[in-house]
Amino acid sequence: MFFNSTCDWCGGYNTAHVKARNAWPGSSFCSQQCADAHDLKKEMDKAYQEELANKRLAVERLEKESFIRSYNETNGKSLNIEQVVKHPGTYKWTASEDLDAEKAQAAQKIESVAPFPIPKPYEILWCNNAWTIQAPSDFLSGNSNTLWSKKSDFAPFIAVAQKEGRQPQDIDWSDYTWDGNGNIVTQDEFDRLRKKAEAAWSVNRVIAFILCLLFGYFGAHRFFTGKIKSGVLWIFTAGMFLIGWLVDLILIITGKFSDKYGNKL
Repeated sequence: MFFNSTCDWCGGYNTAHVKARNAWPGSSFCSQQCADAHDLKKEMDKAYQEELANKRLAVERLEKESFIRSYNETNGKSLNIEQVVKHPGTYKWTASEDLDAEKAQAAQKIESVAPFPIPKPYEILWCNNAWTIQAPSDFLSGNSNTLWSKKSDFAPFIAVAQKEGRQPQDIDWSDYTWDGNGNIVTQDEFDRLRKKAEAAWSVNRVIAFILCLLFGYFGAHRFFTGKIKSGVLWIFTAGMFLIGWLVDLILIITGKFSDKYGNKL
């Protein structure tokens, strides 16, 4: 096993390094004293974190108890500590039954503006500072992130219905999916768009390879893929002293080079 030439604890150098105890496999120290000091420091850090966690729990309990006293006096109820939760929007303590009622009211409001009956079971989430309905995972094909919080969120569904001359409630939405640009398309259309994008990426990969091969030390391939800042850096450093140019060339050849959005060429 390879050990560093400097001590992991004191940073000193000692050719007679001793192997750290099993709690830290692969580490090395210049003496048993350093190993013990490292061990003690780790135990102290753990104890400190546990103490902080206990203090946070104690403060949280005091806050809950204070809220419960005020709530019960105001509303004439007998709320207990298990019935208190934090509101995801305000981060203030509230009664769980009040939070459930607020979620139910929000869901009812969203359902009232929906152009079709929202399939159940759905989830009510706090998202973008509002209560939001998350559709069941099988509502749209291959997508579990369909969210509604206001009337405009249903616009893509209405657009599809108008295009097909049908009512939104008459459409089986499991045959549709998001296209990645905020639009809803059929699964066949999505597959066609994906193949078209893949073909475009293949062409871009060839162009990026040619630019990198001929003008890579000037960052031409980086400007082409939208990486303007690093492209400027490549100009003033001759492709990071040609090392960056060579690395980019290899990444493009192996298909691991990406544009500014993270899409692989």
